[in-house]
Amino acid sequence: MSLIFLAPFIIVEAEPNPGGKFRLVNNVYKILTLDEWENASKTGFVVTELDKKDGFVHLSTSSQLAVTLSFFFAQHKQLVLLQLTQDEIEDALVFEAPVPEGERNGLFPHLYSELAVNQVSQVWHLKRGAFILPDDVLLQAER
Repeated sequence: MSLIFLAPFIIVEAEPNPGGKFRLVNNVYKILTLDEWENASKTGFVVTELDKKDGFVHLSTSSQLAVTLSFFFAQHKQLVLLQLTQDEIEDALVFEAPVPEGERNGLFPHLYSELAVNQVSQVWHLKRGAFILPDDVLLQAER
């Protein structure tokens, strides 16, 4: 198994890919807690409290993942990373300013529809285990 580092997380296990293929282009990603993934696996839909509150599904591009993990998931030891094929959700996908506003620049993918588990092309289980980069360095990667 190859290891992929998303500071400060490391992918330790990938779930079987239900017919999808890992692609390095044209993908967006969703980070979930273990509880959120368990709920999504049972209901068939990815639903988080933040997404319900904001009225859209928060997603990240590959270049935004490290900062998203560092800023919003620092307290978690394990997470689940979902890859979505942008082509399959493009009608409801909007790239817009970050919510909440803050230090982050650029446009972020927001999905204005339900996110079904069957729209997920790849699933990885992440465990904390890498060095933590300073926020200023992480933010440079997004520019």
